[in-house]
Amino acid sequence: MHKLISVIVPCFNDAEYLRETLESINVQSYKNIEIIVIDDGSSDPETIQILSKLKQNNLQVIFLEQNSGPSVARNKGIELASGSYILPVDADDKIYPTYIEKAKKILDDNLEIGIVYCEAELFGERTGKWELPEYSFPEILVSNMIFATALFRKEDWKKVGGYNENMKNGNEDYDFWLSLLELGRKVHRISEILFSYRIKSISRTSRLAQNEENEVNSYIQLFKNHETLYVQNIEIFLKELKKRQLALFNKDDEIRHLHQNLHTLHKKLDSKNFQLQEIGEELSYARAIVDYRDLQLQQVIDFWQRTTESLRFKNRIKRFVKNILPLPVLHQLGFQRDE
Repeated sequence: MHKLISVIVPCFNDAEYLRETLESINVQSYKNIEIIVIDDGSSDPETIQILSKLKQNNLQVIFLEQNSGPSVARNKGIELASGSYILPVDADDKIYPTYIEKAKKILDDNLEIGIVYCEAELFGERTGKWELPEYSFPEILVSNMIFATALFRKEDWKKVGGYNENMKNGNEDYDFWLSLLELGRKVHRISEILFSYRIKSISRTSRLAQNEENEVNSYIQLFKNHETLYVQNIEIFLKELKKRQLALFNKDDEIRHLHQNLHTLHKKLDSKNFQLQEIGEELSYARAIVDYRDLQLQQVIDFWQRTTESLRFKNRIKRFVKNILPLPVLHQLGFQRDE
């Protein structure tokens, strides 16, 4: 089944990464795809220039007049999409060449599955495997573990009304996955790294994490959007929340023990440093004594050298006198000429 798949790429001032992202999409092993890039009101001239010159047979670029956020940008792109399956890819991330092919097959073979994602890696300012927990329904009510770049059906997107555009403070993908779960869709994670998530210091995720008020507001809106889901599952939600709190408490307890151990270690180090300081002072005193003894010894040596030099000089004078002066004079001086 050669279904058309639409890859939706929201872009906001991502010129330095966009080409790399598009290249990762263009080298997919599954070829029946279209790419829709939505410029979300970029202000960067280089980004606008690159987007204006993009020409590919399977690509179209949509320009939004102002920055409206990922929910609006994705919805605009999906509205224009011709594909049966949708894959959002942010303009600074990358997908592996077989991601679409493997994710598509799972949706083709399992009508009850509505979300397919994979294991992932981090790149950019931080590298390594992205350690996300395995998907579980109770856990996802407390925190998200599905990243935005997951394959889903356009038909399901229509049924839930798309991405909630009231998610102004982040978590719009989390909110969308909960909407699909409310339809009764199941989730499948491919046990293979097929997605690369870029870590950068100015990323939207980083800004959200640094702004506690925005993060709280995003969760408040999330609960409002899915009030029925949370009310229907309130017992398992509270149970999971309590389990998370207990885990955090245990983690805090571990941290407290670690701090206590560090404090004890610091005290031991301070004691060792004091002992080392005392030893250092003793060594310094001993060194001073040695230096003083060396000075005395050098003075003795200098004195000995001066003395011996004086004696050698006198001996030379004696030999000179004894060899030159007449015998009567030598006798008067008390010298005897050597035979």
